[in-house]
This record gives sequence, C-alpha cells and structure tokens, in this order.
Amino acid sequence: MKKLQNFVRNWLNNRSQELTDEEEYFQKTNWFTVFTSENEDQIKEETQKLTEVAPGSPGHVQYWRKAALALSKTLSDTKWQTYVDMAVEWNTKGVPKDVQIKWVNIIFVVRLL
Repeated sequence: MKKLQNFVRNWLNNRSQELTDEEEYFQKTNWFTVFTSENEDQIKEETQKLTEVAPGSPGHVQYWRKAALALSKTLSDTKWQTYVDMAVEWNTKGVPKDVQIKWVNIIFVVRLL
C-alpha cells in the first residue's frame, strides 16, 4: 500500500502545474465591474423600480443584478468599448483610489450589518 501511495503522489507531483506568472494570483477587473462602479446611482434607481424590497434586505441583491444587466444591455458599442478600455487600464495601472475607497466603505458597512 505504501508503494502505491508513493507512486500516486509522484505521478501527481510530476503532472501538477505550477503557477509561475504573478498575474495568475490576482483577480482581473472586467468591463462589467467598471460599468457597475461608474453607474451605481442609476443601478440603484432601476433596482427600486423593479422591487419594493428595501436595500440591504436579502432579496434586494438579486434585483440589483437584474437592474445592472438591464442597464448594461442598453449600452452603445462605443460606450461598451469605453468600459472595456477602462478595465484594461485598471488592470495595468490599478484601480483608482476613489473607487478603492468606495469599495472598502461598502464592504465595511456590509460586514457591520
């Protein structure tokens, strides 16, 4: 049994892929993240139109996602490309400080609830 375990361990170790690229460890920002960050107020208004559920309630999140998707489908090709370009910029230069602060504040408030 010990030989079998060693054989399997060696076989797995020889075929495992090592993450050598530093970028593989970090989450990439996509155009939808940029879109939702830039249009947060419009998404909130659209969410209120879709539901009577109060913000912060468990059912509110699913309507927020529907509202964001509905607004994203109304984008023109040039506006969509603008968000794609901003996502590339955020991935290369980093997310702007004001957006980072806004995200941290949101996470902090959510954790307090």
